[in-house]
Amino acid sequence: MTITISNLEEALAFLSHYEADQESAPDVVFAGEINILRAEIEGVRYHATIPGELARGLWEFQEAMYKAVAFALYEVEDIRKLTAEQRRNFELVFKVSEGSTDLAAMLEGFFKKLGEGFLTMDSKHKAYTLVAIAAIVGASLAASKIIDTNAAVRTEEVKAQLSISLDAEKTKQFEVFGRVANGSPVTSKFSKAVEDGSRAIVRSVPDAESVKIGRIRLDRGDIEEVNQRAVKEKASADILTEDFVVFGTQSRDSGFTKYLLSRRDGSEFYVTVSHEEHKPEDLDKIWAAARDRKPISLEINATSIRGVVRSALIVKVL
Repeated sequence: MTITISNLEEALAFLSHYEADQESAPDVVFAGEINILRAEIEGVRYHATIPGELARGLWEFQEAMYKAVAFALYEVEDIRKLTAEQRRNFELVFKVSEGSTDLAAMLEGFFKKLGEGFLTMDSKHKAYTLVAIAAIVGASLAASKIIDTNAAVRTEEVKAQLSISLDAEKTKQFEVFGRVANGSPVTSKFSKAVEDGSRAIVRSVPDAESVKIGRIRLDRGDIEEVNQRAVKEKASADILTEDFVVFGTQSRDSGFTKYLLSRRDGSEFYVTVSHEEHKPEDLDKIWAAARDRKPISLEINATSIRGVVRSALIVKVL
């Protein structure tokens, strides 16, 4: 038997119904609302356009999702574990609606490939995990965690936004979802990915009037709070000395080249190389590493916030 799940309410009902069933659960397919990751940005600068800062926020959301996928498939948050084909399979391709910045990425292929990757799970565990992840990603409930308000008050706000009444059955379903979302390492990673990715999107649109990610809407005050906290977060400058994989260039001109580097933990960041500050043979080594995708040992001066590298310069090729 196959069940089609089209929205958050159906996902919550499924999780609640099968929570106590240790034997089996039907196959699931996804359609409708829960099959789409949607981000709606309202504001003067956001009318069917994606400014550069927003593009960066979407890229950070994608990177967070790649890490969660890598953990789900390989039990390690290392993006390098994903093949080029897997990166394509799990790429979030956002399309912009005319008239507003309403971004939508279809998730049907994402969930299908994720389910195929759960090779060691029995059918019940696979269905249960997929439905939980669909609720986490499609409805983006974890986006509510980026606001530091009273936890009890925020829970009621989220319930109101989800149109979940306080009757006994709906409350039970919401509680079951909470246990599922944080009850396994895999679902917890996707919850964290949505939280981190949503925070990146909100930080990238500081002048927006409102942001809605999945079912969660943040108003002007919420957006200001997130960005004020980001300003207060202390940036740290560190010297990184390790082997990096160079994936390619973002931009190149006569004086500078910007490369995308990957670290051992799977995180990625862009680094700038000043042509005047390096010997020609060292510039050739970096370019060859990018061309051949071979590790190269570098010393890098990096500025990080919340453990994420925001800017970096290559000091020397080792």
